[in-house]
Amino acid sequence: MARIIRIPARYVYTAAVLGSLAFGATQAFATPAEPSAAAARACSDAQCAYMCGGLGYCLRGGPSCACY
Repeated sequence: MARIIRIPARYVYTAAVLGSLAFGATQAFATPAEPSAAAARACSDAQCAYMCGGLGYCLRGGPSCACY
């Protein structure tokens, strides 16, 4: 009687392990989302520092820089 219970339990456990491994593999090899056009145009502190000679910062809410 115990053998009858153990055999399906092994298959369920094996299926659960394989399912979790398959899910992890799909997450690991998934391609990241492309950045939006607004994010590509957004200002970065490195870009502003370059344009302002090392003394610049990004303005809030816009793609433009402000120099000191």
